[in-house]
Amino acid sequence: MNEGPAWVYRDLGRSVATVDVRIPPGTTVVKAHDFCTPVTPAHYSCGTSQSWVYEKRGETYPFVLRIDKAVEGATGKISFAGEGPGPSTGTRPTTPPRW
Repeated sequence: MNEGPAWVYRDLGRSVATVDVRIPPGTTVVKAHDFCTPVTPAHYSCGTSQSWVYEKRGETYPFVLRIDKAVEGATGKISFAGEGPGPSTGTRPTTPPRW
C-alpha cells in the first residue's frame, strides 16, 4: 500500500517494486499470482501490474497453498527487493501476510 501523499512511478514497462514472497514450510504453492515467478519452490519474486502506484493504492498477490504437513509456528515472509533510493532499499515496511 502506498500510504501517500505521493505516487510511486518508474519508467514505463518497469515494475514499481519487486516483492519477495517466502512460502511457509509444510506448504506447496498450487497457484501463484500471474505477476509472480518461482525462484525456488518456496520463494517467489513478484512484480507490479503497472509502472506506477497511486496514493492509497497497492498490489495484492493471492496464492493458493496446499498444506502438506502441519509445522508448528510456521510462517511465511514478504519483503521488498531490488532497486530503491537511499537507505530505504529493501527495508520498506509491509503489511503482514494473511495466510
